Amino acid sequence: MIRFCGTLKTIFGLGLRQIEGFSQSLSKLVSIPRVPSYTQISRRFNTLGLNLIESLADSDDGQVIAIDSTGIKLYQSGEWIREKHNKRKPFLKLHVAVNVKNKQAVAQIMTEDSVGDIKMSDYLVKEAEKYSPVKAVLEDGAYDTYDNWEGLNKKGIKPIIRLRKDAINKGLNIRARTVREIEKIGIDKWKKQKKYGKRWLVEIWYSVFKRRFGEYCQARKPENIIQELLFKTMLCNQLIL
Repeated sequence: MIRFCGTLKTIFGLGLRQIEGFSQSLSKLVSIPRVPSYTQISRRFNTLGLNLIESLADSDDGQVIAIDSTGIKLYQSGEWIREKHNKRKPFLKLHVAVNVKNKQAVAQIMTEDSVGDIKMSDYLVKEAEKYSPVKAVLEDGAYDTYDNWEGLNKKGIKPIIRLRKDAINKGLNIRARTVREIEKIGIDKWKKQKKYGKRWLVEIWYSVFKRRFGEYCQARKPENIIQELLFKTMLCNQLIL
């Protein structure tokens, strides 16, 4: 019942008192043992045991994931004061790994805006493997580091990462070999061969997420923000199904 109320709040943007009134009206048509009050909904929603895997379609052997991050604004975070004094508005980062086949988010984490994208890559891969083994990772230039290339390669995962323009081709490591391969066949042919264009599916997922739920996070406390974003990610996956 609490999850149902949370879904109403998230999908339709209803207030907690509105949800309580709606549930009371619904109880006249459907047998509901007990309608929770708006304070119970608020308190118990933040203690729900949520599992992202529950929102996913059946897994396949070996998945290709695309990783990226996006900014999430803090709701009403002193915007008038910040605009008046020309201060930068704070925001959070939502890091997500999307399965390019079923177009669902198989791993996610929320961080402060100061955390670099590359620091969350390994965590997202590990979380994605709880759903199904990962055979390839698609990432943009923000994830182009030697450690990331070698780390994925040692795990038996194929790194498909857009190289920086100043990438050098010296050495026998996988990154240097990729540089030489691109120099030989050209970047466009390399992207086509590796199906790098599927990385855009993570951008599409973010577009669906923000069109449905907006760019703001309504919770105030860090633990409640984490719960809200996880719940929204699960709902977004279910909508894609």
